Amino acid sequence: MRLFKQIAAGVLVTWGLVFTIAGVTVPFDSTEDDPVSTFAGCMMLGLPPLVWGFFIYRGLSKEQKKARINTETTTINQVQETFFRLLESNNGELTLMRFAMETRLPAEEAREFLDEAAGQFNASFRVGDRGEIYYQFPIGDLPPNLPPGRSFPDSKNPYNS
Repeated sequence: MRLFKQIAAGVLVTWGLVFTIAGVTVPFDSTEDDPVSTFAGCMMLGLPPLVWGFFIYRGLSKEQKKARINTETTTINQVQETFFRLLESNNGELTLMRFAMETRLPAEEAREFLDEAAGQFNASFRVGDRGEIYYQFPIGDLPPNLPPGRSFPDSKNPYNS
């Protein structure tokens, strides 16, 4: 359906542009006997499809933006679920590498998430034998489940103190 809308919008905009441009050039054509009626006819044939095609494109753009937001929200929720699951299974201790591997986030995004979470939950840090940094989260501060539609970390999250 999306492909059909894209094709229809493209045809309508093209059709509208052809007639609108033709109508705008009519007054400059010295061979035209009745430039006013030709101009009006071209505008009547050109403007409606042009506007209609524009609104179809606009609707497609809004649909795409909404789908992208839904995908991002789903991804954020999956990262949060993985974060809490890892904390529970590792007694509140987590490394950047483990978190990045489980969430499939790039290292920088994983670090930003963990740093923000560490600030939110008052986590401490320790350095391992091989130089890896362990985030130590106090398990008692973790909420059992996030309510649907809530995201973490978020300043509006009811679990933030």
